This record gives sequence, structure tokens and C-alpha cells, in this order.
Amino acid sequence: MVVSFEMKCRIKRPIDVYAYQSNGISITDRKKFTVNVVNEYQRFTFITKANQLGNNPSYSKWAIAFYDGEGNQNISIRKVFIGIGNKFGGYVMNNEDTQVEINQAKEKAQKALTQLLQKQSEINHAKNTAISAKALIV
Repeated sequence: MVVSFEMKCRIKRPIDVYAYQSNGISITDRKKFTVNVVNEYQRFTFITKANQLGNNPSYSKWAIAFYDGEGNQNISIRKVFIGIGNKFGGYVMNNEDTQVEINQAKEKAQKALTQLLQKQSEINHAKNTAISAKALIV
């Protein structure tokens, strides 16, 4: 199976990637990945095999751990892909995720439109007040 993800770190140093509690995803050796550029997402991909789920019910199932063994920096992971085979075919958003982004964009656009209409109303009110005041002066 293929595991692929985008990772961003603040410091250039190896990040360990391994099967958390060795329960579910078999990674024979810990993988080490180092970002080339700090504070920018970079894609990493590796091939591993699926293992039978462990029989300890207190263990996490199918969890992958990302660990900075040399310190305590924040690691950001996004666009995770786990697939059958040995090639990464590209990240595709889930329809539900896409719909969430569409809804968020609609909400943002609606807020912007509401603010614009409010400003337009305030401008029209100020304009009418000025016209009324001018009429009283004349």
C-alpha cells in the first residue's frame, strides 16, 4: 500500500513516521523525512504493507505517528492519502470535503455581500441627509 502526505515543519530535521503502537499499519523500519524548505508544505510518499489489526483493544487502530525525536516542534500534516498499490496517483479531495469548502466560500461571500450592502445603505443615507441639508440652506 502507498502512504502519502504533505508535511510542514519550522525546523529542518528528520521527522520519524511509524505505526503508532505497531497496530494496524506495518512499517518495517521507521521512515525519516526532512523538509527541504521550512514553513512550506512538501509531499512525502512511501510504500508499506497492511498488517492485521492487533488484538489489544486499548491500542489505536491504523494510527500513523509523526515524531520529532530531536525536539518539540510543531508538525503540520495535511492531504493524507492511503491507497492500495505501490504508486501515488495524486491527492483527490473527498466530495464531503469539497462541499464543506464550497459552503464555507458561500458563507464568506454572503458576509461580504451583506457588509457591502450595509455600506451602500450608509452611503445612501449620508447622501440623502446631505441633499436634505442643502435644500434647507437654499
